[in-house]
Amino acid sequence: MFGFVIGAACLFGLIKMIRQGRRGRWGSHHGRWGGGGWGRRGFLNRIFVRLETSPSQENLIVGAVDEVRSAARSLRPELESSRGDLARVLADETFDQERLNAVFARHDEAIRTMREAITGSLGKIHGALDSEQRKKLAELLEYRFGFSRRGGGPYRNAAVHI
Repeated sequence: MFGFVIGAACLFGLIKMIRQGRRGRWGSHHGRWGGGGWGRRGFLNRIFVRLETSPSQENLIVGAVDEVRSAARSLRPELESSRGDLARVLADETFDQERLNAVFARHDEAIRTMREAITGSLGKIHGALDSEQRKKLAELLEYRFGFSRRGGGPYRNAAVHI
């Protein structure tokens, strides 16, 4: 009985591997292993396959994305403190607009920092890609990387999905 279960699991895995092909979890882009799925790098790997990027381009893009992620991570403490500040403004007997303006000033600073991180990263990505790759990336971005709320758009039935 145990052998039957092992054999069925192996057959299932083989069929899945054959069906996924080049973009699949096994033997993905540039011969790397573990490039499929929707993990941290899975989405980027799917974009890299679509753009036909080189390993050096991929490293630069991953670094730029990581910079934006770390900038976003640094905003979390500000969001936590803002929630507490807003709760205290609402709990007070009188509305304190100055206190609320101080929270908004901190938000403006956080947004400026995030905007600078995004601008710098997009500049690096723009410089790393050639014109055809930039055009493909712009199309993917414009059409939500093949995802849409209602299933429409030019990539609905095309083989352009990531």
